[in-house]
Amino acid sequence: MTKRIVQWMLLLGCTLGVSVQGATIAWTNRTGGTFSDSINWASGVTPGLLDLAHFTNNSSYTVNLTGNATVHEGRLDADGSVVTINLGGYTWTATNAFYVSGGSFGGRTSTALVTNGIMTTRALQLGAVASSSAGYLTLRNVSNNVTGSGGMAVGITGTGSVTLAGSQAMIYATGGGTHLIGQNAGAVGEIVVSNGLLNLNSAINVGHSGKGTLVLDNGTNIIASTLTIGSLAGSEGRVNMTGDGA
Repeated sequence: MTKRIVQWMLLLGCTLGVSVQGATIAWTNRTGGTFSDSINWASGVTPGLLDLAHFTNNSSYTVNLTGNATVHEGRLDADGSVVTINLGGYTWTATNAFYVSGGSFGGRTSTALVTNGIMTTRALQLGAVASSSAGYLTLRNVSNNVTGSGGMAVGITGTGSVTLAGSQAMIYATGGGTHLIGQNAGAVGEIVVSNGLLNLNSAINVGHSGKGTLVLDNGTNIIASTLTIGSLAGSEGRVNMTGDGA
């Protein structure tokens, strides 16, 4: 009886175009499309709760959400192009992490623009593979909730940059730990708060072993328990503040 139930569940998953076990599923539509439409994904399967949603197409396109969506991980490794994820007022959750140029490939420059909604991730990592990797993320009118103790690492081994833009933009980190900008020697990391708020429930280190920069434009603010600038020998940290109220 149990065997028949398992077989029925597997058949139902294939019929609905939804993965029933963890897998790496690549986006295949180079012109963009709807996240939930299985035709846009490899093998006609939309990533689900246990899956890694992988964006590798070397072209600029927009992925649109038409409802809330949850995956295990989101990775963006597209080289030399801009992938826009339009949340459309919905919530996209990655229960583990969201990586930009931090997945399977070195030597790539990846750019992500996430707009108009809520993104919840356990960790946020940019520029993680090699010194030749670069990951750039702009959150435009997006509230990004970072829930894990690993928090944010911007410029881990390569180059990483996060920009908050639009009055509704915010990174709200609740998981504790220490957030690192320019983590390892030779890495370069930057967070730019053009609008919105950087609200951390713990410490931030600007220049851990590498080079880190925190830019607070237009009188924007940061809330953190501790701010360390240039932590270890050979590191470099900078904080730039501009505008009324800086």
